Amino acid sequence: MRTLTPHTLAILFCGALFCSLGCSDEAVPTSASSSGGGADTSSTTTSTSASTTTTTGTGSGGDAEWTYADWAVPGCGIEYAKRPELAFPALEWEECPGDVAGCERIKKNWPHEGVSGMGNPAVMGTANGHAIGLFVKLEQLEPRLVYFSDKGEPEAVYKQGTNSNCFLTRPALSVDGHWVGSQRLEVDPPSRFAFQPRSAPAGQVEMVPFDQLSQFQRGGDELLALQLDFGVGWYIYDRVTGQVHAAPADFTATNPTLSGGSAFMLRFDPDLDSPKAWAFSRQSGGFARLINNDPGVVLAVHADAQDLVWIEASPGAWPVPGTLRRSPFAATAAGVVPTTVRPMPPLGPVEAGAVGDGYYALAGDGYHIFVVRLADGRLWKMPLPPTNDGAYLHHVSHVDATYVFYKTSTHVYRQRLDQLGPGYAANELPP
Repeated sequence: MRTLTPHTLAILFCGALFCSLGCSDEAVPTSASSSGGGADTSSTTTSTSASTTTTTGTGSGGDAEWTYADWAVPGCGIEYAKRPELAFPALEWEECPGDVAGCERIKKNWPHEGVSGMGNPAVMGTANGHAIGLFVKLEQLEPRLVYFSDKGEPEAVYKQGTNSNCFLTRPALSVDGHWVGSQRLEVDPPSRFAFQPRSAPAGQVEMVPFDQLSQFQRGGDELLALQLDFGVGWYIYDRVTGQVHAAPADFTATNPTLSGGSAFMLRFDPDLDSPKAWAFSRQSGGFARLINNDPGVVLAVHADAQDLVWIEASPGAWPVPGTLRRSPFAATAAGVVPTTVRPMPPLGPVEAGAVGDGYYALAGDGYHIFVVRLADGRLWKMPLPPTNDGAYLHHVSHVDATYVFYKTSTHVYRQRLDQLGPGYAANELPP
């Protein structure tokens, strides 16, 4: 099996949030007592309608009107703020170090813990800007999950009690609301996940019919992807149908990209040497291979509502050069209509990437992001800001026609695309 560098591993298979908080983002523990295991069929479906619960717990006091979340795992002391604007400072941006044109980073205007003090953000474009979800760690190790409006105002804030065996899950946004969850080691069941509709009062949530310990979660408008503890199985919950779908047994894959009722990921079978593009589709009701390019491999696959993009390459010692291809959105192999966008510089398998408004942003390595304009194949090789603190790339959170959002091991950034310079034409490669 291939050996990857620490930076590549951090980008490709980042694990639990507390592996130092500077290098990671995912809320979740690793415990020998966790339940898990992959499904023994290509797609196992459990049909369960989403239930609704209303939290009416006694408030714990304070100007924010902290109120216990009755839906959370018992004993974790998860609370939400009835007055979120008083539970966390408004989001502020500051100029990046090094006088980088068009670059800003989130100002840590709270008493943060650790080198980073925050996890990978959830970012969603709106008509007026960008809504952001952020997991933060305050001094004395108090975690909070904060959802900001596109004006930077806290719209929902959750906090965790002092039980060290409990974990708030990572942020995930939807047009209709947001995802939230809690987990606790050494209890049965250990997890509870929920969707908070924007139209419902705080605490009146839709419960997710899944209660196993999850190492990783990623939510979108319609789907919630859940990876079991120790990475031994993937499940997709569909809010539209109320069903939970299990991936095939021994499904080793990157963190999925979600778009509508579909999820896209690299599957490594039988080992890390042979990544293939797979997708979950509500249309097909399960998981299936998406790009058939044998004997080649696929190094990245991402999508939004308009575009499916992927990078094909020949097998070889990573990094290897590849070809970026594009199709109108498709979630099954039969629907893929490929066109070639441009050649790509040498890469290994890439999880950290995003598609939006005709742009594709992905991790080039631990210190650069590649941004490609899909219409003409123009590419920009964007270095990280010169912070001189050893920071490396950790996550590509969002891209659109204006910004690319990303996180390093120390900060969350946004970079204006119109300040990146001339870039490289489709027949040119950066040094």
